[in-house]
Amino acid sequence: MKYFTNTLILFLLCGVCFAQNETSLYRPGEILVQLTKGSEINDFLQEYNSNRSASTIGLVKPIHKNSNIFLLGFDKELNRDEEILNKVKNHEKIQVANFNYFTYDRSTEPNDPIFEDQWHLEIIQAPEAWDITTGGLTPQGDTIVVAVLDGGCQLDHDDLKNNIWRNWAEIPNDGIDNDGNGYIDDHFGLNTLSGNDNHPVQGHGTSVTGIIGAEGNNDTGLTGINWNVKLMILSKVNTEAEVVEAYMYAYEQRKKYIATNGAEGAFVVATNYSLGIDFTPCTSFELWNGAMDTLGCAGILNAGAVANQNVDIDAVGDVPGSCQSEFLITATNTNSSDEKVLAAGFGSINVDLGAPGTGSLTTTTNTQYGTFAGTSAATPHVAGAVALLYSVPCSGLTTMAKNQPKEAARRIKEFLLEGTDPIPSLEGKSVSGGRLNIFNSIELMQEAFAEARGELQIVRLSPNPVKGVLYIDYKTPDFSDYDIQIFNTAGQLVIHEVLPSVCGLSPYPMNISLLSSGTHFVRIYDGTDYVVEKFVVYR
Repeated sequence: MKYFTNTLILFLLCGVCFAQNETSLYRPGEILVQLTKGSEINDFLQEYNSNRSASTIGLVKPIHKNSNIFLLGFDKELNRDEEILNKVKNHEKIQVANFNYFTYDRSTEPNDPIFEDQWHLEIIQAPEAWDITTGGLTPQGDTIVVAVLDGGCQLDHDDLKNNIWRNWAEIPNDGIDNDGNGYIDDHFGLNTLSGNDNHPVQGHGTSVTGIIGAEGNNDTGLTGINWNVKLMILSKVNTEAEVVEAYMYAYEQRKKYIATNGAEGAFVVATNYSLGIDFTPCTSFELWNGAMDTLGCAGILNAGAVANQNVDIDAVGDVPGSCQSEFLITATNTNSSDEKVLAAGFGSINVDLGAPGTGSLTTTTNTQYGTFAGTSAATPHVAGAVALLYSVPCSGLTTMAKNQPKEAARRIKEFLLEGTDPIPSLEGKSVSGGRLNIFNSIELMQEAFAEARGELQIVRLSPNPVKGVLYIDYKTPDFSDYDIQIFNTAGQLVIHEVLPSVCGLSPYPMNISLLSSGTHFVRIYDGTDYVVEKFVVYR
């Protein structure tokens, strides 16, 4: 059973920000850890280093010996930060591990020089959303990933290079399929045509990628909807076969992430495809539609563009615009006057919402910046919004994403569509009748997961009697910290955890598989008030 200090966890997971004048989120070459109860730091270091001479780590200093918290260091020149962190995290003696993140002042206006020209972020209330989160991590510490399916991308663009996803299970340029996924040297994502990570430098994909996740608050250029998010580049995606292959690559990475508890793979939450086929019903594209359904079952939503023509998608067809997957979100194009652009598809059945497109300022090739247009620009606003919602300090959503991924994806889509701002030019021409508003969607999500608010009580324990995992439905009157404790009949405390302090979480899963048979008691306690309920463990 894992014990941790909630204050430490919130500092690590919610205080992930940029330092003034720093180009890194964290101090390179440092990892902050908490060892499991009873473990010794010297034993851990000896065990870890005995098999890893190339990535030796050492003790920088104790942070709090009584809590088993230490700051560790490694050679930052190795450029293997995330790989080393993952190995440390998965060691049996490690309770918590994270980079030594910088803190910063709480300004939510990024210092990127041309941010002021990004009208499209203002209109969807991104700055208001950034008061809550700027993206990058879930409240449980998962690195959020968006898969970008396009022609190519400038990976070394100054505003993109730090946010490009890497497959750490694959050693770059060694000619070997290290992770056994069928691709050789897919370290920086996948080129579906060549089968490796040799990505063409292509303008369309570079611009799409920048809208989703150009690095924010780095004194450079502009910012994406997410200041920090990992961008999985899937290039040369120009046919249905390549679309399906790219989708399934993202799916396998998400599946592997869940299976390995984050040691491998990627926590992919959305894909973006800003291409398509005009005047074509989706009924002939069963594999394309089926692939989106498959991704949805793993918790991945798929943002898709519609035609750049003033046509009724419901009547004339469109791919992916008229596909029927419930895990597809289709976007049409709106402008700075908050109107649907004339040359943009519509449909009260198949077009979900509008999003800013024409005139959006984003990254371009040659490490430059420029305006982008069309539904190609509208769609990544939606994919970026999905990723940002997953970073909201709301542990209930993250837990749902891991235990009920399909339902989590459905809820995110619901929040996005219900959160739109109604605009006359989309009334009757889209499902939502409105244009994307990220801040509204975040508020809806917070309200939905705050349904567990009320007089302090344990509503239900299920199953009871229980053998493995006990699910605890509870209510608390506020968002402050609550301890959850399990006692045996002798009054001994046998399990102690801290409930999520924000956004509610119900039911809360608690592993009681190590408890002995018999009667036990669960208590929820905030330092003053408490409630207690009885349950029975059987073997």
